Amino acid sequence: MVYRKMFFKKTAIFILIISLSIIWTRADVILPEGKGTLKTEKIDGYEVFNVLDLAKIYGGNFGKDPISKYPYWEINKHRVVFSVNSAVVSVDSKIVSLQSVPFEKNSGLYVGIEFLRLVLPKIGIPFVEEPLKEHKTQDSKNIEEPKEQKEIKIETAVSYDLIRVTFEGTMVSFAEPKKVDDKVVVRFPKGRAQGANVDFGEGIATKMVSTDEGKEIQIFLDKNFKQFESVTLKNPERLVLIIKGTGQKTSDKNKTSDTTQPQESYFAQETPFQKKKDSILVVLDPGHGAQDTGTIAKDGTQEKELSLLYASKLKEALEKEGINVLLTRNSDVFIPLRERTALANFNSADIFISIHFNSSPVKSVKGSESYIMSKQATDLWSKEVAEKENLSLSSEEKGEDLSLILWNLAQNQFIVESASVAGELQEKLNQLFGTKDRGVRQAPFAVLEGARMPAILLEIAFLSNPEELKQVKDDKFIENVISSIKEVLVKFKERNVPPPSN
Repeated sequence: MVYRKMFFKKTAIFILIISLSIIWTRADVILPEGKGTLKTEKIDGYEVFNVLDLAKIYGGNFGKDPISKYPYWEINKHRVVFSVNSAVVSVDSKIVSLQSVPFEKNSGLYVGIEFLRLVLPKIGIPFVEEPLKEHKTQDSKNIEEPKEQKEIKIETAVSYDLIRVTFEGTMVSFAEPKKVDDKVVVRFPKGRAQGANVDFGEGIATKMVSTDEGKEIQIFLDKNFKQFESVTLKNPERLVLIIKGTGQKTSDKNKTSDTTQPQESYFAQETPFQKKKDSILVVLDPGHGAQDTGTIAKDGTQEKELSLLYASKLKEALEKEGINVLLTRNSDVFIPLRERTALANFNSADIFISIHFNSSPVKSVKGSESYIMSKQATDLWSKEVAEKENLSLSSEEKGEDLSLILWNLAQNQFIVESASVAGELQEKLNQLFGTKDRGVRQAPFAVLEGARMPAILLEIAFLSNPEELKQVKDDKFIENVISSIKEVLVKFKERNVPPPSN
């Protein structure tokens, strides 16, 4: 009996030790500059740590993005957004790939240990693989205290369904916008706003004026106002107000603003698309059209025709899954690039996907590529692809600068989800084509500019590759491509539509 008890006791201890070593083992990482140690844990074969533990050591602010609902960490004027659907984070709107998907557990946020090596140096925190024995701290004389900035710069943009006002200057992020009666009021703790008197027209808001010698800004709301949101951005410090509504008509005095008005477009929509509460709205953009043929293969196949064919079949497949779909074009017509995302914004789409086909001087190049928006291309090839897809821009449009304020805002909100969906599309099409992953890339695509939702440009295949050219015209292969893309978007729907309440 004694031996039996001892046997069971030893067996239980052995099983417990093995289980813990497989599921939940601990280790320490020594942080530089005498910051101490960071506890790590091994879960499902990946060494992870709680980012909140790191934040306790280095500081910064944690929160949830109001649009994407992803967690973010702001520190040293940098912003890190964590995907909980794919193995990526974004650092100041640039995607960084990890080995495992970040996850939330017991009020903590866990990421792979490679985060320390890949991300910390990008946010101003030194990190090396080996513990540092000696490291001189930064001379306090070299640290400059922020100086009071007397002037606060203002930039405005007006569109059919929103007015954006951006304030830039020291400490503007400490201002607290409030709705007082029929006005949005912003009072600045330091500095004075310059050039604050603006005539917006009518609809959502009528005008903006400064009071108290520029220390306070008042925005007068109109009958079509619905709500306003504010977002703070770093590096440089900015406060962005988004004032939402419908039917804004700009004043003749304000024609220099961003006055994209989707209701006057090719579609002539007077009211946005009414989607079902238990579904999402996908806007599919068949690339090119009319005189803009896109890539032309050796046998005469035109990219514009294939893009419309695939988008139309994908629309049909998604609608069978209960997903609402709009096409930016349903015939061989030309739609200006920026009007395509304007259509998606006007209809409050949940995701925007622009469908294209690729080409290369090297016939052997093959496979799919997925792109998300960035001011700068991740590599030379991405830059060349973006330049090719932007060819249809008019000379006037090419001369316009992309709105940095708009894109800092949009990327912070949607870039991680865009990268997540792009990665899933890439994986599915890689499996179908049997090709090596060409990776999710970033480049300045005009057709993605200004999208206020996750936005992806998908290059399905290379028409310059004889094998892929033959494949993409085969009915069975088209069906398989459509099925692969549909799978990804059904998953997107499932995680973006709340389950029905009982």
